Amino acid sequence: METEDGLSDVFAVNVPAPYLLTALITPPRRLVYLSSGMHHSGDTTLRDPQWATRPWQGSQAYSESKFHVTALMLAVARKWPQVLSNAVDPGWAATKMGGSGATDDLRLAPVTQAWLAAGDDAALVTDRCFHHQQPCPPHHATQSPEVQDRLLKYCAELTDTDTAAAYFNEREVGEAIARSDVDRCEIFVTTKVWIGDYGYDSALRAFEVSLRKLGIEQLDLWLLHQPLPSDFEKTIAAYKAAEKLLAEGHVRAIGVSNQTPKQLDELISHTDIVPAVNQIQVHPYYTQPEWRAANESHGILTQSWSPIGGSYVYRGADTNPLDPRHRRTRRTRPRLAQPGERRLPDPRLGTVKHLSNKPKNESTKERNDHESPAHEEAVRIRCDLSGSRRHRLGTVRVRRDRVCGCAARRQPRQDRSRIRLRHRRRP
Repeated sequence: METEDGLSDVFAVNVPAPYLLTALITPPRRLVYLSSGMHHSGDTTLRDPQWATRPWQGSQAYSESKFHVTALMLAVARKWPQVLSNAVDPGWAATKMGGSGATDDLRLAPVTQAWLAAGDDAALVTDRCFHHQQPCPPHHATQSPEVQDRLLKYCAELTDTDTAAAYFNEREVGEAIARSDVDRCEIFVTTKVWIGDYGYDSALRAFEVSLRKLGIEQLDLWLLHQPLPSDFEKTIAAYKAAEKLLAEGHVRAIGVSNQTPKQLDELISHTDIVPAVNQIQVHPYYTQPEWRAANESHGILTQSWSPIGGSYVYRGADTNPLDPRHRRTRRTRPRLAQPGERRLPDPRLGTVKHLSNKPKNESTKERNDHESPAHEEAVRIRCDLSGSRRHRLGTVRVRRDRVCGCAARRQPRQDRSRIRLRHRRRP
């Protein structure tokens, strides 16, 4: 649902996101949730929290989402007595929603958050709301265990188990479903077919393997993991196999993943059933408006992967993340070398910048020489990622004499499976 105020996803961001993050972590010593004074005008009945049937009102939707997150905070305080669970009301601040006439200073909100997270004395409390380090009573309905339990039950019902053949965990997901006390009809199961199994017959066989590993009789959603631009006919054939499985009742819905608008048009023109879903990377730092608009024009639901932050950073909003011509770098924080330690940065980090300064007495001419293209080399490093049996090749750009005093040279073609580092002391 698109709205003029851009708040169509306010429930998903303000309620299920903190609910899931809370459910996935080991209970910490303290938790701080972000509430709002507007939660006092929220609907206490939990009627249609996602505004599926009601006429849209952005301000009221925001108020209700803050009512829900305040109730979540109090539910956590009740169910986890060992955790100090509190909420912060930032006040009427000059945000996009608050407007320029707001009277509160938004900078005071993180001060209160930090105080609740690490402060002593007055901060060592639970099930409280604070505004500028002063207690402010929450809505009385949020303190009702009945309201809290209804909210938790509603969030728990928003289940979607997403796996894929390429994740190599379908069997484990199936075991978890079998051991769970949740009814199978309440669990929405999605899996994906990998490009290596594209083609009509291959895709049908891959579906049978996935279903057997999951240990279920019917799949809720089956996706093509990504397009195969080099042989798009196989992508179309795999989708036609999905259409057959849908017609026979083996799967309840079919769709695609990571399909560009152009690829979607081509796929739809050669098949009979429009995909129900196109699962793409969407998050606050990579919103992909063109891709979402293309999905909407076909009546296709946009489903996000990495919704709370991407695994890659792309060059420009219009860049196709599946185009091999565009460079991708992992969003990973490098471990800096400790004092006196000489080492190359982790090759898994992609593009590496130098981590040490040059001698202060270095001349301008020497500095320019070091920065010339002649002193840059691309080193092909073969590294074992996360100890798995799969190996990947990552390209790391290293500047001589600029990375912790180490120099890495290009290896002969026949010896590129290993990297030999030649260490030398600075003059």
